[in-house]
Formats: sequence, C-alpha cells, structure tokens
Amino acid sequence: DEIIECAKKAGIVDETDGERLYKKLLRIRSGRAKILVGNALADTPYDAAKTALLRAYGENIASALTLAAFAVGASKCCIAVFDGKKAPAFPQSIGNVPLMKINFRYPSMPLLNMQIRGWGGGEQIGVGALFALYYALSSHLPQTFVCLTVDGTAVLEPKNIFVPIGVTVSD
Repeated sequence: DEIIECAKKAGIVDETDGERLYKKLLRIRSGRAKILVGNALADTPYDAAKTALLRAYGENIASALTLAAFAVGASKCCIAVFDGKKAPAFPQSIGNVPLMKINFRYPSMPLLNMQIRGWGGGEQIGVGALFALYYALSSHLPQTFVCLTVDGTAVLEPKNIFVPIGVTVSD
C-alpha cells in the first residue's frame, strides 16, 4: 500500500499507455498478475529513451520493478528489451531481475502483450514510470521530469534528454 500511495502522491504516469501508475498498480493487484514486466522496448521510431534510462539507471529500475511486483502480488518480474542485430547489448539480468530479450518488429506493444499472455498472464509498466517510482520512493518528491529522445533528420545532434514536465517544443 505504501508503494502504491507513493506512486499516487508523486503523480507518476506510465509512458507506455498514459495510465496513472497508482491506478494501474491497483488494477493489477485486483487481477492477480503472475508476471510484471518492465517495458524497455522502444515502440516508436527514433525512441531510444527507454534504452538510455535502462543503461544509466538499470539498478534503480530493477529495484522499483521488484517493489511494484511485491505491491501487486506478482510472483515474477522481468524487463523486456530488444534483441536483434541492431539492438544494444544487455546483460542477462540487472540485480535479481532477469532481462527477457525479445526480437519484435514495430509496433512491439501488441506483440509484448501476446508474449505476456503466453507466460501465463501479467502486465507491463514502462521503465520511465519505474524510474520515476524509484525517484519518488527514494526522494519523496513527485515526478517532475521525463526522459525524451530527440532525433530525426532535422536534429544535428541526436540525444536523450531529461526535461521538466510541461516544457513545450519551442522551449
């Protein structure tokens, strides 16, 4: 209950579906998911922010996923990452959380949902929301930022950046 309450107070929104994290955790808890999956799959073109977050803050994300799985009563958790010729290399696990290397094409969200059903049922939470949960649990502060990928033909220097929530493109 403390983990879910912290997610509520922090105002965390899951980047994979726009659902408030505390509502998602309550819904998952009532459905008794067997597995909770941290989604690090880049599901839109030019999206590398999830990979960047996992590379830089993997231990924190794995810790938050473990706590979220405990809060909802999931018996297992893992982090889904891309596996393929162009995918970045990742270890087999981060802390005690295994990484499930998945070779999906775009769009990956429906395919990941089918895979989760094949594992016996469960839910997914974006690694951005998990990082925000870790931040909220450790600092007792609300989510005030997101990690975005800035890339494309009009961008001279592609990068992943942390921006305050509410910043416009013109800013």
